[in-house]
Amino acid sequence: MINSLRNILKINQLDEMYLVGIFDKEDKEFIVNSNYLYIQLGDKFIELEAIESYSKLKLSITDCICYKNYIEDEIDGKIKISEVVLLNPLEENRKVEEVFFCNLEIGEDILITDILFLKLSNRENVFIDPGFLGINIGGLEQKKLWEENLTSKDKIEIRSIKIE
Repeated sequence: MINSLRNILKINQLDEMYLVGIFDKEDKEFIVNSNYLYIQLGDKFIELEAIESYSKLKLSITDCICYKNYIEDEIDGKIKISEVVLLNPLEENRKVEEVFFCNLEIGEDILITDILFLKLSNRENVFIDPGFLGINIGGLEQKKLWEENLTSKDKIEIRSIKIE
């Protein structure tokens, strides 16, 4: 799985990020399921899911946004969030140069980690961690908040992968 991720990151850039959810027809409102986040890299997606009582992220690689809600008569939907998350969403050079994981577990088709931290070629940072209300996403400020909430009992093993 690590090699597959490295290969996708090597030949693609971060194109878009999506939250998924449902469209409530009655209230005419989009309701986000913040347990999921999708990162588009070319024609592939990294699916992130908050698992283990919102303490870890499960990463998998998919060909599409495969979200399906379980609420009858509601319409599945997705929303682009790059314009909100990135400092310069119009920047075209968003190659991932380095990826950081915390307490990484490697499976055949999945990765499980406490956080995902992407350093981009345009000097932007994307920090993703699971929280009680779902997946948190931000930049260095989000990373700082996560670090401040660590306790001395927390086991921290950071692993980085340079994309060359």
